[in-house]
Amino acid sequence: MDLHFPENNVLKGSKVHIIVCDVRFLPFKNEMFDAVSLFSVIEHVPFQRQALKEVMRVLKSDGYLIIQVPNKYFPIELHSGLPFVFLVPFRVRGAIFKRLGHGGLGSINIPSSKYLKEMILDVGYNCKVWVKRVVYPSSVIWSNLRFFYKIALRIGLIKAIPLGYLIVAKKRR
Repeated sequence: MDLHFPENNVLKGSKVHIIVCDVRFLPFKNEMFDAVSLFSVIEHVPFQRQALKEVMRVLKSDGYLIIQVPNKYFPIELHSGLPFVFLVPFRVRGAIFKRLGHGGLGSINIPSSKYLKEMILDVGYNCKVWVKRVVYPSSVIWSNLRFFYKIALRIGLIKAIPLGYLIVAKKRR
């Protein structure tokens, strides 16, 4: 699913069905899915709490919500490669990104893993939530940062300050 999907997509002709919709208003019945995954998505959603509530609505009891999110406090902002972006107030960030040629990144709002867990528990569904640190393979890291990433891995810095988190929520009956 996506809010906008290009006409000339790679999936044309495959058995994959693309549904263009807003995550706040999913076109599915209650408790329809065994699992829902949001990998590198939630930070791009402006109404995160509403989106999580809607995702939980379509998730079956005993179903799993799996979210991967970058670490808000990682020293390098993973979308732009810029250092210490988390220290810049959200409203100022958009202007900086635009000035540096990263205009589309101005609306990204990465929730902390703690805040994301609280949002999941707060949307009105009984859940058990686990938070795990993510260590990415160096092949998926920006090529200009890969050398530093490998050093950070070697000295254990990535275990102390992970690049991201995997949040798993099990919706209870």
